[in-house]
Amino acid sequence: MPMTKPDPPAQTLLDLIEDSVALYERDGTIIQVNGITARLFGRPLDQLVGHRLWDLFPDAQGNAFWQHFHRVCETGEPSSFENFYEPWGLWFENTARMVGDRVAVIGRDITEQVRARQQTESLTT
Repeated sequence: MPMTKPDPPAQTLLDLIEDSVALYERDGTIIQVNGITARLFGRPLDQLVGHRLWDLFPDAQGNAFWQHFHRVCETGEPSSFENFYEPWGLWFENTARMVGDRVAVIGRDITEQVRARQQTESLTT
């Protein structure tokens, strides 16, 4: 699989964004990610770009993120969703949409908000 190098000006712009931002091929191959995403994935950019997300994180296959990713690819319709990624113990709020023939995903860690919501709900029941 040919290695795609991130566009430096675009990378600089992406790194200013405080949410996780990633652009994927339909098969999950990572085209570009920002620094937040690289830190979250625990790998430098050169170990992410050109690799399939599902090969890097095989336990993500079949989870809510995977399902929404594939639904966006199949329908072309954007999707906003929350998902819990068990290996990291984190909750994410994501928006996935087609950008041309690729999938863009913007996400943020909402673990603290979900825990606060769960605590509030447990107090009211």
